[in-house]
Amino acid sequence: MSADTRSHLTPQRSFAKNKLTGLQLHHFGAFYKSSWRANDWMWGRLDGAGWLVHILLDPRRIQVIVPDAPAGETRSEWFLRNLRERFPSLDLPNTEVTADLAFLDNPTATVPSHLAELSMWVATAFQFRIAVEEVPVVATEVLLNPTTKDSSWAVDVLKITNSPQSVTGAARAVAAANATGNWSEAQKQALAFIEKLPQPTLTDPVQETLLIEKLRVCPVPDETLAGESGEPLFTRTVTKAIAVAAAATTEAPELPAVVKPALGTVRKMTLLAYRLAAATRGNARSLALGGAFFLVVGILLLATSQVILGLTGVAVLGAGVYLLLLVSWHNIRNFWQLVGFIATGLVVIAAVVLSFGSVREWLFGPPTAPKKAQGFVGETVLPWLRSPWYAAPLVLVLLVVVIAGIAAWIAWLRRELEKAKKAAAGATS
Repeated sequence: MSADTRSHLTPQRSFAKNKLTGLQLHHFGAFYKSSWRANDWMWGRLDGAGWLVHILLDPRRIQVIVPDAPAGETRSEWFLRNLRERFPSLDLPNTEVTADLAFLDNPTATVPSHLAELSMWVATAFQFRIAVEEVPVVATEVLLNPTTKDSSWAVDVLKITNSPQSVTGAARAVAAANATGNWSEAQKQALAFIEKLPQPTLTDPVQETLLIEKLRVCPVPDETLAGESGEPLFTRTVTKAIAVAAAATTEAPELPAVVKPALGTVRKMTLLAYRLAAATRGNARSLALGGAFFLVVGILLLATSQVILGLTGVAVLGAGVYLLLLVSWHNIRNFWQLVGFIATGLVVIAAVVLSFGSVREWLFGPPTAPKKAQGFVGETVLPWLRSPWYAAPLVLVLLVVVIAGIAAWIAWLRRELEKAKKAAAGATS
């Protein structure tokens, strides 16, 4: 059963890619967000109803059940009259629907393989009821997801289905909590109230029609993972995924000894960043402040003469840069800008780290040592570069990527400065 199907309720969404968020990330996208799961569930019901009606309205079956000579009307008129008696909410059939049933009144006509227009017309009666039930559920899930985006669509839907005063108050409380990242008891109660909203019991046709209009402008199917960059939920999800990946990589057996210290530092850095993201609920302002704080603490730790504190400072400093990158990377427009931003950050970290004696002593050995291989570089890195055939080429490729990324980053900065100058000149003129 395919989601590539039409509906009279939403003619602009005829393909799965235009309505299902779960198709992203190799069909795992809906795991990211509860509103995406609610949206895909709703469309599953809508499209499923359409396909079931399509199956039941088999032309050969209709040919058998319709009387040969109904009194006072044609066979197609008899069938349409009986359909409307069973489903009073159906509108009058249009010319496309009656054309689908023309074979009933022409004994020599070939029975068609399907009745697309008739099926969509009848399915509208079922899809209408499904939409009235499911659109408020999607709206509720939109409000429950922390976001910096405009959630007015969801608030409008809940205003249609429930008390405007209570829903507006609850939505504002939840929005305030999402914006600050700090939840008070009253805001938690507002969240619980939204979670327990009763199912709509609508009897007003005007309200039901308004809900169908809201279905047609629902923003959830148009949301993408790329567009979620910078959102609190996305930040928490990304930091958790990276922390888990770093931990799994560090625990992998038979890792080269040269990369184990670096991976251990990366593991501590990503875990620290994830814990801060979870504590702040992904709030961008709090993460930026936390990243700046980690930068200061990392530099102070590196300034000590203790090797252990210095190495801890590397992890803390890296976590600070990592958090600042997470907060700002959604402003970077393409891959090479991202590579350049990361490479520039790594170069800055390396320059700061190498300025401290404790780190240089760990890497290259004490200055008073004999002129032989000393420190981590001499005892571990250089032998590793000589032994596996891929080590030296890999380092060379990484250096080229870093240099190319920094060059692309500088070129992008120059273009942005030129645009800013032109805009300023145009404004003054």
